[in-house]
Parts: sequence; C-alpha cells; structure tokens
Amino acid sequence: MSTYATHPCEAPVTFLCGHIFHKRRAYHGPTMQVPSVPSSLSGAVPPWSNNAPVPCKLCRENKLWEYDWRRRVWMKKDNVCNGNNHPKTHHPTAIMLPTPDTSHVPYQRVYEPAEDSFLLLDTLSSPSETAFLSSRFASPSPSSPSPAPLVLEVGPGSGVVIAFLTAHASTIFGGPHVLTTAIDVSPFACAATNLTVSKAVSENTSTSGFWTSATQGDLVSPFRPGSVDVLVFNPPYVPTPDLPAPPPTGLQELKDKTTFEEDSHLLELTYAGGRDGMETTDRLIEALPGVLSERGVAYILLCAQNKPEEVKGRIRAMGGEGKWKAETVGTSGKQAGWEKLQIVRVWR
Repeated sequence: MSTYATHPCEAPVTFLCGHIFHKRRAYHGPTMQVPSVPSSLSGAVPPWSNNAPVPCKLCRENKLWEYDWRRRVWMKKDNVCNGNNHPKTHHPTAIMLPTPDTSHVPYQRVYEPAEDSFLLLDTLSSPSETAFLSSRFASPSPSSPSPAPLVLEVGPGSGVVIAFLTAHASTIFGGPHVLTTAIDVSPFACAATNLTVSKAVSENTSTSGFWTSATQGDLVSPFRPGSVDVLVFNPPYVPTPDLPAPPPTGLQELKDKTTFEEDSHLLELTYAGGRDGMETTDRLIEALPGVLSERGVAYILLCAQNKPEEVKGRIRAMGGEGKWKAETVGTSGKQAGWEKLQIVRVWR
C-alpha cells in the first residue's frame, strides 16, 4: 500500500493518476512511488466532469495525461510517465456508453466524427444531463403517461450523435419510449445516418428508442410548430467570409460517384459558418421558439470565436427577460485561457 503525505485538517482528494491534492496546502504528489491505481479509480471520465476521478490538474497541465476524444478515455503519455507510476490506459466506466460504429461512412463527402461530436456524446450522457432529461420527460404518474419525446438532430453528418441517443435512450432519457429523427441538407449524410442508427440500435436492443429516419431538408423547416422536445445541433461554426450555397440540384439524389468539387462543397457545408461562424446557428436559434414544445430543450455546440457569452445573452432576452434560459453544460477544456468548445443548453 502506498503512503501519502496527508494534511492533518483535511482529507485528501485522490486522482485517477494516483496523485493526491489538499485544497489548503495545494499539495501535489505522493510521498512514495504509486505502483498502481486502485480499480475503483480506473474509470475514464470527460475532462470537464467534477463528479468522478480524473487525472489531477498538474498532470493534465503538464500533459502527462490526455483525454482521447475519439476513444473517449484518459490516456497517459508514453514518453513522459513510466509504467510503474501510471497505468498505460484506462477504459470507460459504466457511464461511458459505447460510441456507435461509423466505419461505413464515406468521409470524403460526410463529416467525420471529431472532438465536437464526442463532446456532445459525453455531455448528453453525463449524470447532470441524464438527470435533467429524465426528470423533464418523466410521466407524472403511471395512470397519466407523458407523450414520448421527439428527439431531433439537425445536421447529423455521420449520425454518430443521434445513433448514440437512440441506442442508449433508456439510460439518457430514463426510458425507451423516445422517438428520434434527423435532418440534413446532404443526401449522403442522411443515408449514412440511417445506417449508423440502424447498426447502433441492432447492437443495443434492450435500451434503444424508436428511430424514424433521416430526412433531407433545411434546419427545422419541415417540422410542425411545437413538435420537437429535444433538439441537438452541431452547426457549421467556423468563421468564414461567406456561407456556401446549398447542395446543387444534381446532388438531391444519391449518386455512386461524385466529383472532387462536389465532395469539397459538401464538406464545406459542414464547417463554414459565415460571419462569426454564427449565420446558420443564428437561423436555428431564431426558430427555437416556434419548433420547440413547451418542455422542449436544445443543445447547441459553440466555439470561442462564436462569442458564446453574447449568444447566451441573446437567447435569454428572447420573448422577454426570464422566459428563456441558456447555460453551458459541457466544455472541451481550456486552451490559452479560453474554452475551445462548449455545449449550451437552451430551455424555457
């Protein structure tokens, strides 16, 4: 058993990497070598989570450990730590739900899952958000069941996020009675999403909700007012001089072959956000009061260049002060003192 230097007045906080920290002394490090991490601390959690073990701040700042967004696990840096001090990898805990398979997706024309996609997965499956969603859409009583919520992802790309929500509906929403759908301007993204969700549901039949289909369209235009209960949007958020035009009419139907220019244009649609990276997102925000139900909630991803504090301020001012709420519920961590990516929850 390892012996740690302890503060006489305060119990230590033990981190995933084996270090301890005392808030009063700001003490870091064990007095003896840590041969291993107890199995109870061997779970991986998102870097923004405060309710489960993570590598300590000093290890993260010195990049002894890094969060692998693709695998959604904490990993030590092989060139810094030796195996006696830190285990090489840590596997997800029970709350880290498996990521849907997207190996079938044609990434030359469909957005490949990246850090922003995985931040959405980690945020939506975090204890705080699953508690919020389960409470918000719970039936008031067994005799008066609540209508099944309709979950919509706008711009699903590969479909990894909506597949995750569909496959793990029981865990995230507190029950399997959830309808899910998606809409994208790209027919290739719609086809990829349908396959991604189908595969994820077939692998998680005991926890999955009810998938309808991915539809080609512009934002929320096909949906009736007040019909959407949960809306998820990973927008094109990169600031660009202009917005790309919608897909040309020749791509309204799926084709076996596309030109390099057509593929490049489809990918440009996934990231180019126009002025401040907000032109498409602003259109979606303006549509929220109409498309969301009274209990509806939206999750919107923003980057630092989108000026998220200003965006949240505009949302809170919609319909009069106090009617709408907007709070950051997930971040990808800080770079140079500012949050790189964040997930904003919007609700009444």
